[in-house]
Amino acid sequence: MHLTLGWTTAMICFYMSIVSPAYMASQHYVYNTRDAANFAAFTPISWCLFVAWIIFVSYISQGGLLNRVLSWRGFLVTTRLSYALYLIQFPIFFYSVGKNRVIQTYNIFLL
Repeated sequence: MHLTLGWTTAMICFYMSIVSPAYMASQHYVYNTRDAANFAAFTPISWCLFVAWIIFVSYISQGGLLNRVLSWRGFLVTTRLSYALYLIQFPIFFYSVGKNRVIQTYNIFLL
């Protein structure tokens, strides 16, 4: 009962964050401030609830196929690499910012 309710809520959150704002990508869409405000306010919350449910269900080993896919040993390499990049990005960023001695305007060629 609780898992069914949780999966239903998670799918509603997924729909609210991915599928329902898809009409705003249409070429004939006319900008609406209410749509933009709803998207900006509720999409991050609903997406986080969806991901939190996936993490929770995987943690309690009730994820089924999804749990097996996310627990695949091949992801160990990518998770360790991404964590290593996460750890070194700020020292590189601060070094890059700190080596500049003059004020520069940003452009694409500075990369």
